[in-house]
Amino acid sequence: MSFILDAAKYYAALPHQDAAWEYLWASLDEYTQDCFMDAYRDAPEAPEGLITLDIFEQLTGYSASLFKQSEADDCNKLLAVTGFDQDIEATRMLMANILHETSNLKFRKELADG
Repeated sequence: MSFILDAAKYYAALPHQDAAWEYLWASLDEYTQDCFMDAYRDAPEAPEGLITLDIFEQLTGYSASLFKQSEADDCNKLLAVTGFDQDIEATRMLMANILHETSNLKFRKELADG
């Protein structure tokens, strides 16, 4: 990772950091500033959710056609509401636990209360 990426990652709006960023920005010509702004703002479209029917198929080994879109939507809603969608490792942990507890989504209702 370059110093510039580290500087952006650890930016905390401290006065000396602001001064350094302003100095760097002022040293760039207008064309380079425009190119940077375009590249910075050109983020890929965010996916609708991490979990899709194809992901269910990959995780469970069952055909995607056995799942409903509403089930993927519910799963994505769960991830978003809990904040798990912001941390891929947390998402993996949660999905692993769900898959374990449901025998890869084979059982969707509690089998026993104890």
